[in-house]
Amino acid sequence: MVAFGLVLLTAAANLAGLMLSRATVRQREIAIRLSLGASRGRIVRQLFVESLLLALVASLAGFALGRVTLDAGIRAVYATLPPVVATISGCCPWSPTRACWRR
Repeated sequence: MVAFGLVLLTAAANLAGLMLSRATVRQREIAIRLSLGASRGRIVRQLFVESLLLALVASLAGFALGRVTLDAGIRAVYATLPPVVATISGCCPWSPTRACWRR
């Protein structure tokens, strides 16, 4: 549990660093938009929508990666156990029908 927390903390720190560097790069762009007459609300809305789209794409990618990893892990576990265990549990991940209790 502690290892998971440390990995999560490291990921959050990396994300904060990336967002800070991105904001520093965009500072000039925002200043130009303000000088051309864009309202603060419009700029905030643009930044919010961009962040929301990035979060949505990242969430979908994370879900897909988690799903693939979970399936691979289940297959690896059942591949190392005797076939009797798969029969008893009623789950055979490598069968064509993939009949399983979790689906």
